Amino acid sequence: MISNSLDKRIDPVSEKAQYHIIIFGTFILVTLMTASHLDEIAPSLSRVIRLAGYLATAGGTAWALLPALKNPVISLRDFWRSYRFTLFLPLSLYFLGLIIGSLRGPDPAYALQQTVSDAVVFAFALAVFGWLSPHLEDRTSTLLRVTSLVTLLLLVGSLIIYIGNLQGWWLINPYYHYISSGQYRMLMNGPFTHSNHLAYVLMMGSLAAASLATISKKAFDWAWWIIAGIMAVGVAITFGRGAMLGTATGVIAILFTRHRRLAWPLLAGSVLLLVTVLLATQGILSLPSFIPKVTFAGRAEMWSAAIENINLYGPLGVGAGQAESWPGWTMHNFFLEQLGEGGVLTLVGVILWLALPIVKIRTSRLEPLLAWCIAGMMLGLMVHGIFWGQFLNGLRILTLVYVCLWTALGTQRIEPPDPAPSPT
Repeated sequence: MISNSLDKRIDPVSEKAQYHIIIFGTFILVTLMTASHLDEIAPSLSRVIRLAGYLATAGGTAWALLPALKNPVISLRDFWRSYRFTLFLPLSLYFLGLIIGSLRGPDPAYALQQTVSDAVVFAFALAVFGWLSPHLEDRTSTLLRVTSLVTLLLLVGSLIIYIGNLQGWWLINPYYHYISSGQYRMLMNGPFTHSNHLAYVLMMGSLAAASLATISKKAFDWAWWIIAGIMAVGVAITFGRGAMLGTATGVIAILFTRHRRLAWPLLAGSVLLLVTVLLATQGILSLPSFIPKVTFAGRAEMWSAAIENINLYGPLGVGAGQAESWPGWTMHNFFLEQLGEGGVLTLVGVILWLALPIVKIRTSRLEPLLAWCIAGMMLGLMVHGIFWGQFLNGLRILTLVYVCLWTALGTQRIEPPDPAPSPT
């Protein structure tokens, strides 16, 4: 029978402590490490708060690692057996590339600080949602519930502020999207500086709720599907195109795990909508005037400039947070960004990091239905990553949740040693 040997050799952290670690880590990163207006109006305070977030998260990681110190030899052996085929090699290449790139870039101190922040997030994920977790499925499901409910509250607050801004009742953190010469349209952006940022977070919440609906013991869990649908509508209100595609891709992939009859019509409708939008971007069709984003907003030009800069950076990159498309502009593509920041080593590490947990999904410690739902969420993130970068050094809530989920998916079951033959 397959089991995790650490469960038998290391005293697990109490259930209450496990829950507190999850909530603790999640909200530290949400409230303290996510980019905000403080970066502009009070940069010193913003740096202090962010540093406090890193230190607190590192403390949570250390707390979670305490059981491993009781028998470090067994812990290291089981760490290797859990991740040698999924995360050990990819993460080694990823961080090696970023460190080398940091030493070559224009601001080594900043790039190394960003790399350390990535390491903190991955260490937290490995400790709390990895091989040390005695109840990995329960902990992963709890993270999905927390993500869904927090995101739903964020949507409700953002919608109230947005409606009030539209009606002129107040003017709280408005965001105006450029339409054409001298014309702007207000979009829902919540507490963030851009509507796309809210779209990314709502996409994550929608996919988390869809996963919970799918793994529910009920044949069709209406409550979680309604929450997933509400947040998908929220994504549509933000007009975040990459998030819309990511949400549709992830939800369809999750539906295919259990509700294929619903997945096929949704897939057909999504493809039809995508073709319609593509035709509109070419001027072949015209869409209603209330739809403000019917182009790719210069993405092709950004990607072309990004490739030119990558050629200048060379195969070793220039460090985390240093790669640009145009001056002051990110590359708006996760994969190009990784190539620019950490070069070939980091890009290969990222691709392996994304692919290997799916390749080894049948040996994941997560039960199969939950594992495939997490894979569906990550597929949505990958599609979203075609149009957006800064996943690992942008909105920390996205980094935390997805890295934790992917680490849980990549944790492999450990076969118990064969029993010694009985003497005859």
